[in-house]
Amino acid sequence: MENAQVGAFLAYASRCGQALIDRQLYLPEAWVNAAERRNAAAIPEEISFLTKPAIARDMITAALDTGMPCAWVLADALYGSDSKLRHMLEARRQAYVLAVRSNHCLRMVKEHEGRSYASVRSWRVHVGFCRFMPMGERGLL
Repeated sequence: MENAQVGAFLAYASRCGQALIDRQLYLPEAWVNAAERRNAAAIPEEISFLTKPAIARDMITAALDTGMPCAWVLADALYGSDSKLRHMLEARRQAYVLAVRSNHCLRMVKEHEGRSYASVRSWRVHVGFCRFMPMGERGLL
């Protein structure tokens, strides 16, 4: 795609409804690094390249910092593949459900006698072993 606008959006949902609460224009790295394009689009110099997951981290952090009630953060595999987003949510003790690609490898860190050890785990979940459940304000219903 040569000339399109792509955004990152943050939505809030509860049993009472849903609303978009934040948004930011995603600028491809080629646009950020091309002075002619920046000038033509009036992109301020202080704007730097950010990946969509980095934009999402900033928006989620800003929303959570306001004290907004949030039982779960949900996101698709683009964001679920970003370990920095997962680590940020875990550091905040924020519950989340982030999709990951089928070939994604999870690294689990275990503590033993004050030392951290990384182990690699891969789970294959078969549909026959799953029960699909709707999400609600308090997590899985």
